[in-house]
Order: sequence, then C-alpha cells, then structure tokens
Amino acid sequence: MYHLEGSDFTDLIKREFSEKFITKEATVSIENKLDVRTKTFREESFDILHFKSNIYTPVQINNLHDTTHVSLHFQLSGHSSAHVADFKSSPGSGNFNLVNYVDPISTFVYPEKGEYEYLCVAFKPAYFDEIVAECQDFTTHNLYSAQRSNLSQLSAQARITDYWQMDAIKLIQEPPIADTLRIPYIRSKIKELSLLSFAKFSDQPVRKDLSHAEYDRIQSVKSFLDINYLSKHTLEGISRMFILNEFKLKIGFKREFGITVFGYIQKLRLEHAYKMLIAGGYTVREVAFHIGYESDTSFVRAFKLYFNCSPGKINK
Repeated sequence: MYHLEGSDFTDLIKREFSEKFITKEATVSIENKLDVRTKTFREESFDILHFKSNIYTPVQINNLHDTTHVSLHFQLSGHSSAHVADFKSSPGSGNFNLVNYVDPISTFVYPEKGEYEYLCVAFKPAYFDEIVAECQDFTTHNLYSAQRSNLSQLSAQARITDYWQMDAIKLIQEPPIADTLRIPYIRSKIKELSLLSFAKFSDQPVRKDLSHAEYDRIQSVKSFLDINYLSKHTLEGISRMFILNEFKLKIGFKREFGITVFGYIQKLRLEHAYKMLIAGGYTVREVAFHIGYESDTSFVRAFKLYFNCSPGKINK
C-alpha cells in the first residue's frame, strides 16, 4: 500500500466556495503509482469536482482536511473506500450517495484499478437548505433534518444512478449554451440533478401536477422570452417574475413546449444569429458576441448542431 498525506492532494480535491465563477484544472503523477486529473467548477454556492485517475498500485490518502459541505457523490468508474469520522463508504461504479460533512478529516483507499472516475457536487449548507426548501413535493424532511446534524450519510445505502442523472452530469460538464448563459445554466442543471437524486431517497413519486393558473403563467413565460431572449436570465428570476415554483416551471415548460427554458432561449438566439448573417454586414465573431458567446468556437459548434451548416457558409 502506497501512502500519501492529504496535504499532497489538497490542490487536486479540496473543496472551496468562491465569490466568482472559477474553472480550475490540476494534475499529479507519481511514477508507477498513480496519474490523477481533476477539473473543478466553483462559485459561492457550489463546488463541482470531476476526478479521473489511473491507479497502478493500492494507494491510501491520509488526513485530508476539507470544508463543511453537503455533497452528491457519483461513482462513474471503479470504486474506493472512504473513512470520515464514524462514517464509512465504499460506493461501486454506477452508484451515488448524499452525504453531509462537517469539518471532515478523511482517509481514502484506492485499490489498484486501471481507470477510476467520480463526480462530486458539493453544496454550501445554506444553498442546500434553499434547494430542499423548494422541494416540499418530495419527502425531504429527513434529508433536511440530517443536513443540520453532524456528519452523516443521508441514506442507509448508495443508490443507482439513472440515465436522467447521467444526462444532467454530462451537460453540467459540457454546457451546450452561450457563454453569457453558462453560469445560470449550470446552476439550473445542478438543481435538476439534485431533484432527480432527492427523488431516489423518497418513497413518494415526484408530483408534477400543474394548475390551470400555472399553465397560463408558463404560456406567459414563453411570450416574455419571445421578446426578451437576448437578455440575461436565470430560472430563479423567471420564477419570481411569474410567481411560479422553479421546479414546476422546468417541468411545465418542457411538457408544454417540448424544450427546456434555456434550450428555448438558445433556439431563439441562434435563429436571431441566422437572420443577422443572412442580412449581412456582420462578421461571425460580431454575431457570436451579440447573442452571448465569448468564444467563436462555441458559437460555431452550436450553430452547426442546430442548422447543420457553419455560420461562415451563411455569411458568404
């Protein structure tokens, strides 16, 4: 067994919350022992860690100090053992769990494995409170109470990760959206992933029933976006504006129009870009910036996916 101190791993897997949105990548390699690659998205409310490694010999990480957080841990490939205070966990590939950590000091054991991968969505406790408070349609009382207690596993055993959760995970890591919508899009996907995961800890199905008044408001949301699609939006802001529960907005809009709220905004922006290119007088870069893309490459990729041709051809 090869031993490492937690301080050697701090830059790779330590969770932090930042006032600004930050993307960070890190690597470490120890010959004949391990190769590790991590990518982190973080802001004031969450820290998302994508961890991939090749383990060539059994490795133990000792005394890894971390910050207080609640986390959804998705084991994507391989398995490990974690020992934090009195809590032990050994999730297998394709499983996930929800855990509350209070000033944790952890020990991790990684068996020899060719490919090991997990994704951890860590919430600042106050943000986790906000999400759970919006989810009264779920049986979340136990989750809510457990979050306020000391370190605890919020489930007796890990749950199986399903297709919808994996789809949300993929879109969080590779948002198919304009740069100006990226942060609110990731936030919305984190909430979606949380709700899908919370439902696995409930004995009751998710309630998706909408009243006539709520459907009328969803129609009004569409009409509003038809005019204001170039403005910056968040699901929270739209929900408050139209007095709609955020989850019901997501479910109702997708059910009514066959597309998500941000997917619809993206659709309108790309169609606007097409009209600008047809009219002429704008470069591809100018059009990309106008509809919210900071990267020409991201705009070209999104345009090709939607119109099956490059914006350069339309511009010519």
